[in-house]
Amino acid sequence: PLPVDRLVGVGARMRRHLRAMGIETVGDLARAPREVLQWKFGVVGSLLWEAAHGRDSGPVMRGGEGEEMKSFGHSLSLRGGTRDLEYLENTLLGLCDAVTRRMRREGYLGRTVSLRLRVGYALGYARARTLPGYSDLPSPVYEAARDLLRREASCGPWTEPVTTVGVSVSQLRPRREGRQVTIWDYLDSREERLTAALDALRDRYGEQVITRASLLGDFALSGMNLAR
Repeated sequence: PLPVDRLVGVGARMRRHLRAMGIETVGDLARAPREVLQWKFGVVGSLLWEAAHGRDSGPVMRGGEGEEMKSFGHSLSLRGGTRDLEYLENTLLGLCDAVTRRMRREGYLGRTVSLRLRVGYALGYARARTLPGYSDLPSPVYEAARDLLRREASCGPWTEPVTTVGVSVSQLRPRREGRQVTIWDYLDSREERLTAALDALRDRYGEQVITRASLLGDFALSGMNLAR
């Protein structure tokens, strides 16, 4: 059996928590009730359950051997759905944190931000926006995705609750090629320093060591900054 800590996102601390629940292997994790994992670990628990079943809600896509990355993305199914715009924006914030964290780990910048929504279980939306320059920072990606979400919400109330929300970043370039200079460089440099410090903490102590204050109000959103 494959040990549970072979899954990306299961560090020493998470492994201890899972072992306390009697979960030692990936198979044990797959057999655990998803609702229990999500109640105990928030979104992290839901994502780990999906990983144990061989599902990846936000794949890094490759066109073939030796090709560059095409996009980075995450999506999340919302149990029961919601029409609450603030809740959706907070969910989106956590997803953008996760996506950009993966981009930094892999050494990529991106420019096109795509928002995916599913309303009910049939109707889906996909919208995209191109950033002024390439970035791997959470703020510009989130602001673009949030604006797309608000534009959809402004068209009138959704006929059914939103059941899935996702964000992805494409039009990638290797980070070693450098950023495109913009008038926001000063602000970006401050966020870049802060983000680097947060990445160092997460690399050392695990993804759950720190999260945004706006995600703490709802337990299901805490720990969203998992980078898979």
